[in-house]
Amino acid sequence: MVDANERARQSFLASVAARQTLVKVATLLGADGIPVMPLKGNALQLVHGADPVARPVTDLDLLVPPEHFDDAVKRLQNEPFSSNRPTSLTDPMRNWLFVGGPGLISVDLHGRLFGRSRYAMDTAGLFARGQRDERIGVSVVWPHPHDLFAHLAGHFVKDRIVNDTAHHPDDFAFLMEAAAIDPEALARHLRDVGLHRAALFTLAMLPSPSPSLERLQTALQAGRRDRLFVRAALEAVGTTPKDSLARRLTEPLLNDSVPEVLRGALLRRLA
Repeated sequence: MVDANERARQSFLASVAARQTLVKVATLLGADGIPVMPLKGNALQLVHGADPVARPVTDLDLLVPPEHFDDAVKRLQNEPFSSNRPTSLTDPMRNWLFVGGPGLISVDLHGRLFGRSRYAMDTAGLFARGQRDERIGVSVVWPHPHDLFAHLAGHFVKDRIVNDTAHHPDDFAFLMEAAAIDPEALARHLRDVGLHRAALFTLAMLPSPSPSLERLQTALQAGRRDRLFVRAALEAVGTTPKDSLARRLTEPLLNDSVPEVLRGALLRRLA
């Protein structure tokens, strides 16, 4: 059994490896004019100061513009990764997992954050809203805090509904405070990118929302249908097994990009 000191050491080393790998990959792809955007825990650590022990990372999630995805894969295939494989040959997210070589951590390369039918977070918008700088010694585009929060919420929904897990629930309160996010502005953004109901579900699942998250919940202004859809999703998660049809039908209820008439039909199917 690994004790707390050893876990802390491993988390620190993983953080160092992730940063070194990011510098390596950003340098390689930058030479070909391909921008990169770190995601999730990597952005929380490197931009917002998350403690690598309290918020560990196990790989390096990177987003590249979809028009550059194939070129990025080809470039990294020729570099110091011991092996590589696609996460799925037909994956609409266009993921490719590169397994790190000596001193490097694995890279999960994405051409988009979610599948085409999930939410409305287009990659071009993410890069346009992001901040480019060289704080790690090489040019990287960091996600806007609103987009980082939205991605974390969408990922939380998938983990909780599809996989029955809930990784890093403290990320949301931490990001609200670390980035000094205005709840009203974030609520507007979540509506714009189709994650309004996903955020409501996420906040309802958190064990003890912080004051800033409570203000966000108020700012989201859940209407009657919002509450209906979120309640149905919460009941499905609480009462049905993760591989059931009810679970598979639940996630679209929280996707604001799905037409309302279709969500209504799904809700009747779950009733």
